[in-house]
Amino acid sequence: MKQWIFRLWIAVAAAVSCGWLPAMSVDEAEQVYLRSVERLMQGDTDIDYTALREAYAVTRPYEAERLAGLKARADLFFRMEEWGEASRLGIEMIERNPVFAEAHMMLRGVYQAVDEPEEAAFHEAIARGLIDSVLASGDGRSESTAYAVVDDSEVRMLSRLHGWMERARSNYIRDGRAWMTLDVIHPETRTVFFRILRPLPPDDDDDD
Repeated sequence: MKQWIFRLWIAVAAAVSCGWLPAMSVDEAEQVYLRSVERLMQGDTDIDYTALREAYAVTRPYEAERLAGLKARADLFFRMEEWGEASRLGIEMIERNPVFAEAHMMLRGVYQAVDEPEEAAFHEAIARGLIDSVLASGDGRSESTAYAVVDDSEVRMLSRLHGWMERARSNYIRDGRAWMTLDVIHPETRTVFFRILRPLPPDDDDDD
């Protein structure tokens, strides 16, 4: 019924066999990711989205440029009401990144437009779970309460939700972790902190 999940399951199995998983926390991350995908395959959207996001960050390659290109094309087809192409691109996005909430929200809109309420509700539930997971990770007012994000797509999502007007951003490494800050000037002037869930490459050193 949910073709994208079946294809995602095949991709995950191939990734494991090709040795994408890092030496650190291999078993836990792999099992969490596979169990989460299996439950989604069964139509169960009541999963631990924080665990899924963290496991995805550890076990999957970073494809930010590819995903940005796919999203730009999908958004164009959505605006043109070319539902078949928008759906195809949306499915490709979540096959590459199942925690990409924006892609799930777009697919919800596509399925609403073509009167497939079950599929629309399915993707809306996943998107809501992912968004709530990011929002629950912190408030971004300090490093100790930083938002935990997989990648820039989640930063962009938070910016839209909060209506932030970005003035500047910076990236740094501390205590073996990657961090990012946004200086925003709307709806209030402040610095927002983000902790990047994706592990650092082995050769990266701390700035301190």
